[in-house]
Amino acid sequence: MLVNITLSSFAKDHLPHYETDEAALTDQDIHAIKQAAKPKLPKGKLLRKTSLLET
Repeated sequence: MLVNITLSSFAKDHLPHYETDEAALTDQDIHAIKQAAKPKLPKGKLLRKTSLLET
């Protein structure tokens, strides 16, 4: 419990505080993000797909 309190206090004092989001993303926002990301995504055939959750 002491570690939890210490870490919480450290985070409040030293980590940056970000402003609260105004609202959820709109469909238009999501579309704009996808369009901006599209040229940066890999292209070509998928060679192998793996998952950390499947065994």
